[in-house]
Amino acid sequence: MTKKNLFHELADLFRDYRNEIAELWQRQLIAAAGNVITTIGEENIRKRSEELLGRLIKSMPAGDDVKAQAYDPVRKYIQSLSVDLTAANCTPGEVATYIFSLKDALLSTSQGKFPQKGRLNEAVTLVNKLIDKLGLISIETYLETKEKLIREQQLSLIETSAPVVKVWDRILLVPLIGIIDSERTQVVMNNVLSGIEETQSKVVILDITGIPAVDTLVARHLIATASAVQLMGAHCVITGISARIAQTVIQMGIDLAGVNTKATMADGLREALDLLGQKIVKHSIKGDLNE
Repeated sequence: MTKKNLFHELADLFRDYRNEIAELWQRQLIAAAGNVITTIGEENIRKRSEELLGRLIKSMPAGDDVKAQAYDPVRKYIQSLSVDLTAANCTPGEVATYIFSLKDALLSTSQGKFPQKGRLNEAVTLVNKLIDKLGLISIETYLETKEKLIREQQLSLIETSAPVVKVWDRILLVPLIGIIDSERTQVVMNNVLSGIEETQSKVVILDITGIPAVDTLVARHLIATASAVQLMGAHCVITGISARIAQTVIQMGIDLAGVNTKATMADGLREALDLLGQKIVKHSIKGDLNE
């Protein structure tokens, strides 16, 4: 008997004993993956297990290539379930155990249904390999889901670490802290340009006091941001240029000649007011004191 014919026979067998397999699988889950049961709920996991088992039985006649089109319904269901379990803080081991626990239920059902020991061993081997492949799908999905979540958290952190603050009429301040890379520069640039458009500001102060070091790459990013601001019809003033940063810029031959720079944020604000033709005037208030 060919392997494909054996898969057909196994599919027929599991279809006939589907209810028994589902019940046995549920008991296996309670013993091996109790946290999955607790997290999703016993009745919910039972329904999802029965759905997955039904899809698997329909796909099995196609063989053991879980990447084949016939297994699309199975893969999608495992991926969806893995995402839900991951979101519920189940560990990768628990997610994989959920799939692997089906193996014992299928193998127990196969016992005694194949009179020839050789065919039984072949059936056991096929079932083992098939469930192992499905288990890997759950692990891969878990890792992809976690990676996506970490990525989203990183992007959220980048967004909050590049605030655009309106400090005066038509003046925006962007305090930069930490490492500046291409991705963060794009976020900063997007935030700045959106801020200019929304507030109709004419001056943007980029304060780099919180940046630990300025190298060629950082300087290039700052120049790119300043150029983008100018294209929006606004002025860009870079503040926080310390003596150490100034020496580094000179030693590395970085050309910031076309960029308006100031040593402190206060100097930058004064420059911004000058560019707008505004001044801060001190007023003295005199009054009579009535005793």
